[in-house]
Amino acid sequence: MAFETTPFGAIAAPGLAFPFVTHSIETGILQEDKDSEGGFALWAKKGVAGEAGKVYVNQPAGSEAVARVLELEPVMTTASTGTVSVKVDGETVATANVTSESTVASLLTALASAWDSESDYSAEASETKLTITAKTAGAEANADVFSAEYSEDCGFGGDVNQVTAGASAESAGVFIGIAQRTMFNDSYKAGMTVNVLKKGRIWVRVLGEVVSGDAAYVNNTNNAFTATSTDGTAIVGGTFKSDAADGGLAELEIA
Repeated sequence: MAFETTPFGAIAAPGLAFPFVTHSIETGILQEDKDSEGGFALWAKKGVAGEAGKVYVNQPAGSEAVARVLELEPVMTTASTGTVSVKVDGETVATANVTSESTVASLLTALASAWDSESDYSAEASETKLTITAKTAGAEANADVFSAEYSEDCGFGGDVNQVTAGASAESAGVFIGIAQRTMFNDSYKAGMTVNVLKKGRIWVRVLGEVVSGDAAYVNNTNNAFTATSTDGTAIVGGTFKSDAADGGLAELEIA
């Protein structure tokens, strides 16, 4: 992208950092392609394992926590007198008695009725299976070990199997800086290193008119820099330091 002359006579280009200004610049590994020399918003996932050093062109979406779900689907040969128990980490949470008159459905109903209300899981019976759901959503429940135990010759069998793994909530990606223009890259591919300007002054192209002194935001839909807070993510310490018309270049300071 060629350099431009602003209405005030300055030579500018998106991502060009200002000289004689103290900057805080780190490097990151892009996770997406970007056909630009610089001046675009960069995002990161916070508090997520394996994300150190990774940066994103598009804001990563957040997600809600997911509760772990397991199922017990017993199989029956010839029912006889005995007991069936469900255990979590070796502790019994439900025990049901069976007889020669028992069926899969009656066994499941009995296990659900006997379920320990103090357990971290709830249980619901249908005709063919017992659905076990963690009361608290999150990945922590995945460490719990379930087992089904059957007395000898009771005529029933079957394991507790996981249907849905628990997952912890993830917050939406956070703005971490602006891609600095360098003399080496006309565009970026996923996996390439990019300079992330976190503090300092840099030229950016703007969406809508901005006036010097306006607070700076990143539009959540198209990642454009703007002075409009609606549907925007605030840039902490971000202030426009020059006027610019829609589509023009403005000086943005991150203090």
